[in-house]
Amino acid sequence: MKTPAVLTLAAAITLNAAANVLMKVSAMRLEARAAAGAPVGVVGQYLEPVFQGEADQAAQEDRQALPLNLAYPLMTSLDYLLVLGVSWLLLREVLSPRQLLGCGVILAGVWLVAG
Repeated sequence: MKTPAVLTLAAAITLNAAANVLMKVSAMRLEARAAAGAPVGVVGQYLEPVFQGEADQAAQEDRQALPLNLAYPLMTSLDYLLVLGVSWLLLREVLSPRQLLGCGVILAGVWLVAG
């Protein structure tokens, strides 16, 4: 893979994961504010489309620079792993042994596809 394509793919994965995490955080805050009777305006609701738009642009550039049969599996699987890791680390979501095993299988698949 060419270095610019790898960097663009990494940017697309990171931005898409950030958009997904922002959606989750926004939903959590929205529920908490609604339960407290507070106004429900949430910054994440406005930032998520920006991150998603940038991720889509980077993904489009990836598809032009990398074979689709390589770029798409890498982007979707690594994005899933990144979201799962951030959810565990920052949102304190619990990962089951089955999910951890699935992460290992995904990483093995990424290694096979990228190798």
